[in-house]
Amino acid sequence: MSTDIRKVAQALHPLERKVLPLLSTHSRYEDIIAASGLQPIEALRAIQWLS
Repeated sequence: MSTDIRKVAQALHPLERKVLPLLSTHSRYEDIIAASGLQPIEALRAIQWLS
């Protein structure tokens, strides 16, 4: 992993780090909530921050 990518990854909030890998396999909000184990508001915030 390049240094720039590592810096960006380390700068992400823990909720963003939990949701980001799921976006490649889950496109529905409900599926992301189920797969992440996050509360709906936590998943929503993470998705908003990543957008």
